[in-house]
Amino acid sequence: MKANYVLISLILIFLLPNLGATQEPLDHKHRIYVSSEGKVYIQKSLPVYLRISTSPDEDAPSYLLKSEETSEYSNPMYFDTEGWNTIRSPWAVDTANQKPAYPQQDVIFEVYADSRSPESEVLLPGADHRDPQGVIYYDQKVELKFEGRDGLSGLEDIYYSINKASYKEYGEPVVLEDQQKYHLQYYAIDHVRNVEEPHAVDFVIDKTAPATTYSLEGTSQDNILGQDASVKLSSKDKLSGIKEIRYSVNGKEEKIYQGPISVSQFEEQKNELVYYAVDRVGNVEEKQSLTSSLKKEQQGDNGDGSFSFYIDRKAPEVSLKVDGDRYKDKHTYVSERSRIKLVAKDDKSGVKEITYSINNSSLSNTYSEPFALEKDGLQYLNFAAEDQVNNHSGRKTQTVFKDGILPESSLTYQGRHYRNRDTVFVRKSTQLSLEGSDQGCGLKHILYKTDDKEQKVYEGPVRIKEPGFHKFAFQAVDQVKNHQDEQLAKVFVDEKAPEIYFHFSVKSIGTKTVRQDQYTIYPSNSRLYIAATDMACGTDELKYRINGGAWQREIPLPDLDPGNYQVEIRANDYLGNEASRSVQFAIEH
Repeated sequence: MKANYVLISLILIFLLPNLGATQEPLDHKHRIYVSSEGKVYIQKSLPVYLRISTSPDEDAPSYLLKSEETSEYSNPMYFDTEGWNTIRSPWAVDTANQKPAYPQQDVIFEVYADSRSPESEVLLPGADHRDPQGVIYYDQKVELKFEGRDGLSGLEDIYYSINKASYKEYGEPVVLEDQQKYHLQYYAIDHVRNVEEPHAVDFVIDKTAPATTYSLEGTSQDNILGQDASVKLSSKDKLSGIKEIRYSVNGKEEKIYQGPISVSQFEEQKNELVYYAVDRVGNVEEKQSLTSSLKKEQQGDNGDGSFSFYIDRKAPEVSLKVDGDRYKDKHTYVSERSRIKLVAKDDKSGVKEITYSINNSSLSNTYSEPFALEKDGLQYLNFAAEDQVNNHSGRKTQTVFKDGILPESSLTYQGRHYRNRDTVFVRKSTQLSLEGSDQGCGLKHILYKTDDKEQKVYEGPVRIKEPGFHKFAFQAVDQVKNHQDEQLAKVFVDEKAPEIYFHFSVKSIGTKTVRQDQYTIYPSNSRLYIAATDMACGTDELKYRINGGAWQREIPLPDLDPGNYQVEIRANDYLGNEASRSVQFAIEH
């Protein structure tokens, strides 16, 4: 092989798009870079053309190499591997004798392809505050330092832009002191001009303390303030925003403002409210103070920031009353004639309204006048009152039982009595007893009267002593004066015994006297008939006995043998009124 000294140079042709806008990265064209050690680095996307020359001189003639076997992959060709790539000749030739070198080896030219962008970061001081959007806040000047790194061709430069100004090449730390918002963009490039995607950081330098104002809120009537009255503090900060408002009342422990400060924290005499705000980077407002007098006698604003008023802290008193029938036990019982009355009083700002609801807690009804309950049974009445400055009594609940159920009563008889159709026959000794019940508020008493006499309260069993027919009326009354419909009983007092009658079937045939007893004589074919009548309840039993023998009830009497007879007759009505009668006679042939 003829010895030749060949210099192969690489010529790279590339094009980078124009990025235009000032806040966009500068135009960094891709290139070849030769390090101080002589290593060749090429931006991997650049096209590669190989030229051959017989001289190392830069102006020596060179000739473009062409591939016969792989022409479709050459002119240009591209490196396929990130990092180390080679261009080879298959057999090395000794440069001294121009003969193949042994052992056999390739001639290798190294080229490093680099397509990876470098990485950079800005070194910022610790943030005094960072908001949810990632914006950083500082209360003093900020020094910007940048660092970068690249894994192949090496870092060349870092560029930065502030508030969309043109990018500058970073050299010395950048110091920012003005109070304002900053939008920082930066990126790095390596030696073959791979460009990092720009980073963006927002931060603010805030050196100004916030400013706080106050206002009074809440309900008032003339110079009377309600318990909901309060002092509202509002702070503004142009940059980092409000971190907190702090306040103290009358020299007490300082607190963080969470919302309007209720006047309930104030004394009844003089007060001083001290307040100030702190922003999110620690700028502290100078303390401000607000003085107030709570004496009702004092006049209004005196021009120095103070104000005077009287605080109505007391809620109105509200109660439930009943107009009409009422009974108090476990519950308050009322009748359908009763009216519910709600009463409230307030000796300061005055009652604004009374609200109520029935069987729910909504208090959706506004009270205007006494009202009746619509439904029977147990009702839950919720009610409350509010004064003119919105002091609220709180919901009260009272149970009210509307009793629309009439009580009941019944009549029973103790002693001799007999019922015939709609009339009860009694003796003077018979007792009329009344019992009552009520399923609502309970029985109060039972009223009764006999005929047209005055109505009385039942206290125990009643007797009617006058014989004859009577009307006995009674009714139950409950605790809320519900009256049972009048009940009427027809009563007949019967103390008269039945009347006993007797007669013989034939006429007597004479008389005789035996031991001073006189006997009427009847013939042997005579029959004795007996009977009894009762003009009131009727005869229950008729019996007889002959000559002191056993009592018998067969009528007429059986045939009698000749002899002397004494027949005793007894009759009872259904009340036990008893009559007796005897007859002496003789039977002879």
